Amino acid sequence: MKRLKQAKEKAADAQVVVIERGKKAARATDDYVHKHPWASIGIAAGIGMVIGLLINRK
Repeated sequence: MKRLKQAKEKAADAQVVVIERGKKAARATDDYVHKHPWASIGIAAGIGMVIGLLINRK
């Protein structure tokens, strides 16, 4: 039971770290998109096209 409790605490700590990193990445992405909207549209279109090509492969 002690090890299970320790594992849960470690998982909770890791979750906090992952959430904080995710928030930082989201803020950085949001800032970039606001500063470079057309580049962001181009990147999104390119990624969408690549995904579409991969999905439609035989």
